[in-house]
Order: sequence, then C-alpha cells, then structure tokens
Amino acid sequence: MGSSHATRRGHAERCCRRALPRASVTGRIHELRSLDLGQTRDLLLRFAEIHEAPTVARVVREQPGRIAALHALCGGYPRTLALLFAVVSKEDPNDIQVDVERTLDLVTPL
Repeated sequence: MGSSHATRRGHAERCCRRALPRASVTGRIHELRSLDLGQTRDLLLRFAEIHEAPTVARVVREQPGRIAALHALCGGYPRTLALLFAVVSKEDPNDIQVDVERTLDLVTPL
C-alpha cells in the first residue's frame, strides 16, 4: 500500500527542514530515511518554493523521468537531494548529463 499524499508531504517537510543548511551546529545526529519517488518529488517542489526556483518546479512537473533518474542517483537520501537541488536549479534545466557532471564537480576533490 502506498502512503497518502499528505503523509508523503509531511515526511518531505521534515526532511526539507533537516536537509537545509543550519546557521549553527547543534551536535545532534538526525537519521533520515530514504524517500520514495513521490516524497522526492514533494521535497524538490518544496525546495523550489522555499528558494523561489520556478524552473525546478517546472522540471519536477514536466520531466518525471529526470526526477526518477535523480532519485535513483541519490538513493532517495534527503541531504543528497539538497545537493542535487542546487545542481538542478542551475541554468540548463533540460539535460540530465549536465546534472550529473555538475554533481561530480561538486563532490570530487580538486
């Protein structure tokens, strides 16, 4: 049985609050479960709303295959999704290869 939209949105909201950078370090460890594809969509839409990124919201709505690929790439982990949000919100919203290259640039040491 799939979870309801309200439940997914509630989980996405909690993950959104935890995945976003904080002004101070609390020293507490938050274990975040991986998200399913619906929760991933909800979280990316919430990030788009918070960061006023209509391009990302459009990508989420119009390119479900791209979101599925990003979900598979990050395993549904909210903190990785926060990193990928930064990649998806860049200028070229149509190319998954560019997304992957930007992600590798962000996480590969010099």
